[in-house]
Amino acid sequence: MNHHRRHPAVVPVLITLIVFMASTGLPAWATPTAQDRALLRPSQAQSQAKVQMTVRAGYGDTGAYVIGRWFPVRVTLTNPAGGPAIRVRIEASSGYAPPGKTESVYIREVDLPAPSRKEVLLYAYMNEFARTVEVRAIQGSTVIGTARATIDPVESGTDAIVAVISQDVSALNALNGESIGHIEPPLASNRYGGASPAPTASGVKARVVHLTLDDLPPLSPALDGIAVMVIDGEDTGRLQEAQRQALAGWIAEGGMLVVAVRPGDAGTLAGLSGLVPVTLSGTRDLPVLDSLSELVMTPITITAPVAVPVATFNTGPAALPRVLADQNGVPLVAVMDVGAGKVVYLALSPTAAPLKGWDGLIPLFRRILIERPLSNAGMRGNMPMPGGTFYVGGKVFDTYGTIFSLPGLQLPEPMLIGLFLGLYVLVIGPINFIVLRRIRRVELAWVTVPALTLLFSVAAYLLAYQAKGGDLVSIRASVMHTLPAIGQANATHYLGIFSPVRGNYTAQLDAEGLIYPFNDYGYGAGNQSSPVQVWGGNPTVLREVRLNTWTLQGFVSSHTINTQPPLEAELHLGDNVIEGTIRNRTGTTLHDVALVRGNAVQYAGDLAPGQTARVRLDVSASTFTYSSPRVLLPLPPGVQDPVSTAPGISTGTGNNSEAQLAYNRRVELLNLVLPELMSDLPPDDMDVLALAWGPEPPDRFYVSSHRTSEQAVNLWTGHLPVVADGQTVPRLKAGLVPCTVYVPDSAPGWITDRASQASNPVVAPYVDVLCRLPAGTRPQTLKLNYRWSGQTGSTITVRAYNTRTGRWDIIDSLHGGSTGPATVALSAPADYVGPAGDVTLRLLAGASNQFIDVRVFDLILNE
Repeated sequence: MNHHRRHPAVVPVLITLIVFMASTGLPAWATPTAQDRALLRPSQAQSQAKVQMTVRAGYGDTGAYVIGRWFPVRVTLTNPAGGPAIRVRIEASSGYAPPGKTESVYIREVDLPAPSRKEVLLYAYMNEFARTVEVRAIQGSTVIGTARATIDPVESGTDAIVAVISQDVSALNALNGESIGHIEPPLASNRYGGASPAPTASGVKARVVHLTLDDLPPLSPALDGIAVMVIDGEDTGRLQEAQRQALAGWIAEGGMLVVAVRPGDAGTLAGLSGLVPVTLSGTRDLPVLDSLSELVMTPITITAPVAVPVATFNTGPAALPRVLADQNGVPLVAVMDVGAGKVVYLALSPTAAPLKGWDGLIPLFRRILIERPLSNAGMRGNMPMPGGTFYVGGKVFDTYGTIFSLPGLQLPEPMLIGLFLGLYVLVIGPINFIVLRRIRRVELAWVTVPALTLLFSVAAYLLAYQAKGGDLVSIRASVMHTLPAIGQANATHYLGIFSPVRGNYTAQLDAEGLIYPFNDYGYGAGNQSSPVQVWGGNPTVLREVRLNTWTLQGFVSSHTINTQPPLEAELHLGDNVIEGTIRNRTGTTLHDVALVRGNAVQYAGDLAPGQTARVRLDVSASTFTYSSPRVLLPLPPGVQDPVSTAPGISTGTGNNSEAQLAYNRRVELLNLVLPELMSDLPPDDMDVLALAWGPEPPDRFYVSSHRTSEQAVNLWTGHLPVVADGQTVPRLKAGLVPCTVYVPDSAPGWITDRASQASNPVVAPYVDVLCRLPAGTRPQTLKLNYRWSGQTGSTITVRAYNTRTGRWDIIDSLHGGSTGPATVALSAPADYVGPAGDVTLRLLAGASNQFIDVRVFDLILNE
C-alpha cells in the first residue's frame, strides 16, 4: 500500500516499459506460438459459427400479417454440445421507416447453455408492404448470425385474416375470398349533418391461415392482425395463462372467436372459462338438424342420429348468449358479446359430418362472420395515433392540437420583472457612476457598462430558464378499456417526451407490452434518425431515445392488465328510459363521470369513493352527434371551448394557461377514444358507455432515466349492461328498440341505420331482423309495427324465432298491392325473447322474383 510514494521512480519506469513493449512487440516467451493460435481460433469461432438460428414470422405458412399491426416473430436458437455457454441479444427490425425517420428494434436477451435449444418470441410492426423480416443474433458488439423470414402483407380494409386452429390442415379453406364482417362508419363522419351510408357489404375478403395453439402470442396487441379465430376440437386447456389473457383482450377489442366442439372433446372449452357462453355435460343424439338448416335456409340431410354435446348456458347478464339455432333444447349455434367482440359456440365441427360437405356450411359462416365489426380503415381495435389523421372523417370534436400540446413558459410575476428592471437601471446608471467617481476611475465606464449588461443578461436568461424553460417534459395519456366479465382491461398509453436540449433517454412500461414510436402528425415512425430499442419483458424498456434540442417524440404502448372497472352499475329499462344507479368502487375520486348511449348523455360529475349517483338516461335511436365536448366535460372556470367555430378554423382564443391545456388534452384524448367505442350508426344493443377520469393505472409508462415535469391524464371506459330487474315493467315505443337487418347473399349485408333499412328492399329468399331488448326481459306484450309497399301478387311471410321450441313461427303475411301500416301482437311473447333479450324476425319471400319494400319494421315493448 502506497509503495509508489516511497519509490517515485517506479511508475515512470513501468510506463516506459509498457510503451516500449507495445511498440516493439512481446518478448518471445510471451508470444503465442502457431500451435497456440491454432488452439485459440476454433474455440473463439465455435461460439459464433455453431449457434444456429431459424425464424418464422407472421401467421400461418405464408407469414401473413396486416400492415400497421403487430405480429409475432418466432426465433429458434440451437447451441450444440461442445460449444461454450453464451449470452446473446436477439433483434428484430420493426418495419420500414422513411428516410430520416425512426424504425424501432425489438430486442430480447437469452442465455444459451451448451447444449440447448430455445425459442424466443419477438414482435414486429410494418408500416409498409414488406416481404421479409430480418433477425440478428449479437454477442457483445459482434453480430454472430442473421436470418430472414418471408412474410406476406395483408392490406387492412381489403383482406382480413381468418386463423383456423384444427387438426385438419385444410379446414375452412373454402372461406378464402368470402366476405367477412360489416363496416361501421367512423363516428366523426356525421358531425355536420346527413346520415352516413351503411353499406350492404363490407368488401373485406377472408384470408385463411392455419395455426396451432402454441402459435398464439401472450400479448393481445400481437393478435390484432387476426380478424376471426376458429378453434376446432383442440384442447385449449394447454393454453398458458398469458395466452388466455391475450385472447380475452383481443376479443374485447373487437375480435371474433368461433369455438367448434366435437362430441367427447370437453377439452375444447377447458382453457376458455369466462369467455364461452356454455358449459358442456355429456352428449345427446339428435335425429334431425332442422333448426340449423332453417337458420341459413339450406337443407341438411343426415342418415343417422348425430351426437351433439349438451350445453348449459352460463349465468350472469354479461354471459348470456344469443341463440341462433337450437334443436330439441340443445343449443347448436350461440353468440355471446364480450366487450366489442364476439364468442361463437358451434356444437358441430365444420371438419366432420354432417357439416363437412354440407352446402350450407359457407352460408352458415357468412351468417356468423357478418357480426364481426370493421371500420372504414380496416378492423376495429386499431392503435389510434394522436395526430387526428388516423380516422376517416377527422376528429369527433373539431379541435386544433394534440394531446401532446406543450405548456407555455410561465412568465415571472410582473412585480419581479419590475424589480429586476429597476435594479438594472439603478446599477448600470447611478450606482455605477457613483462607484467610479469615488474610486476616481470614471474612464472605466466603457468596461463596467458592457460587463454589467452581460451580467444582467445572464441573470435574465437564468430567470427565464427557471420558468420551466429547461425542464424535460413528459406528457402521458392513458386509456383503460375495462371488461368486468373477465376482470381485465386493455390499456393504451400515449407518452410524449419533450427535451429542451439534446439528450439520450430511457422510458419504461411496468408490464410486458408492445411500444411503437410515432411522429408529430400521428403517423408511424418517429422523429429521430436512429432506431429506438424496445427491450421486451416485464418491465418493457425503451432505450436509445435520442432527442435533438427542442424536440418532442411520441410513443404508444399496448398491453392487458388485471383490474376491475371503477364503476359498479345496476341499470334497467323503465318507461322508455334507462334508470338505476352507478357507484364508485375505487378508493379515489372519479372526475367528470358521463354516461353515453347514442345521442343521449348524462353527466354525473365527480364521485367520491363509495358514492352513488342516480341514472336516468333517455333511450336513443340516433348516433352521437354533439359538436362540443362540453356535454361530456363541462368547462372549468377560466377555460374556453377549444372546438372551432367552423371546420378547420381555430377559435384563436390565445388561452394557453395550465387549466386550458389540461382541458384541451382531455378533449384530444376523447377524439382518440370515442371512435374506438362508438360508430356513426345508431346503437345496436342496450348497453351504456361509461367514461370516467380517474386514478393512475396499475402499470405506468414513464421516463425512467431522468426526472421530468410529468403531466398525466387517465381515462377509464367500460360498457354497462342494462338488464331486466324483474320488478319494473319495461316499455319501449316504436322506433326505440335497436334492430339490425341481415341480408344473406354472397356479399351479405348488416344494416343498423334505420334510414338505410327503409331504403333496402326485401330480397329473396329471406331477410332477418335482429332486435335487442335488455337481458332477461319477459314481455307482457310484444307487437310488430311495420309499413310496406310492393308489386301486386307478391307475398312476404313474417316469422319469429321461437326460443322455446327452436322453430320459426308464422306471425303474419304481407301482400303486394296493399300498404301498411300494420301492428300485430305476438301471442306468448316471452317465447320469442332469448336469454340475452334477443328477438329474431324473418321476412320470407314467396318466390325468387317477388319483393316487397318494407319501409318500417319495429318492435313495441309493453306499450
